[in-house]
Amino acid sequence: MNSKLYNQASNNETFLDFWRCLCICHDVIQVHFEDSDQQYSGTSIDEIAFLEACKRLDYCSFVERDSGFVTINLKGKTEKYEILKTIEFDSVRKRMSVIAR
Repeated sequence: MNSKLYNQASNNETFLDFWRCLCICHDVIQVHFEDSDQQYSGTSIDEIAFLEACKRLDYCSFVERDSGFVTINLKGKTEKYEILKTIEFDSVRKRMSVIAR
């Protein structure tokens, strides 16, 4: 993608929302070890892979999750969302959902 198109896309709200959703809609937790960087732990390797990709792209990253909030970093700005409800993955819906404010 050429830089002009990338700059236009990166400021588009739909584009930003895509990255927000990747960093908010999951049940991954971060694990800190003494001798290494933060690592992710979760039941879905797909979710972990998405978060690792976000972190490596250095555009949007998952910062932390606690009992009721998830914090992300999007384009250098920290955003914090309250998690209102998590609907777990099941074989009927074939997806999980997170309702956040």
